[in-house]
Amino acid sequence: MAQTSRSVDDRRAARRYVPLLHRVVWINVLLLVASVALTIIVLVPGQESSARLDEEGIVLLVTVGLAIVLNVLLLRRVVRPLQQLTALARTVDLSGPPQLLPGAAPTSEAGELALTFNEMLARLQTERREATGSVLAAQEGERLR
Repeated sequence: MAQTSRSVDDRRAARRYVPLLHRVVWINVLLLVASVALTIIVLVPGQESSARLDEEGIVLLVTVGLAIVLNVLLLRRVVRPLQQLTALARTVDLSGPPQLLPGAAPTSEAGELALTFNEMLARLQTERREATGSVLAAQEGERLR
């Protein structure tokens, strides 16, 4: 047990990742700034013409669409470890061998959560083994009496 608490303390001390909320906010800010910058470049004052407005509208729509697609792709990549952990948590069967999440590392909240989940499963397996041993010992004691 002391080793488990020591590893938790070591992980907390070594945690040097950017929180999920900050990453999402910065991704959105960067995409928004890039979209606005491209829009400003396209819509330079004093150069309006009907042909240019059609081109500018298309470029603006493409830019906004690209920003949305990039946002979805990047956020999906950030959230994928949480989705994997959720899927594993739904399928865990404590009566069988432990199903640990592979590649769990404390590089993000998802990694921290996966490590904690793996530790919890290992603890549950140990407690289950100990409880089974206690029940068998009690049954054997009762049989001997």
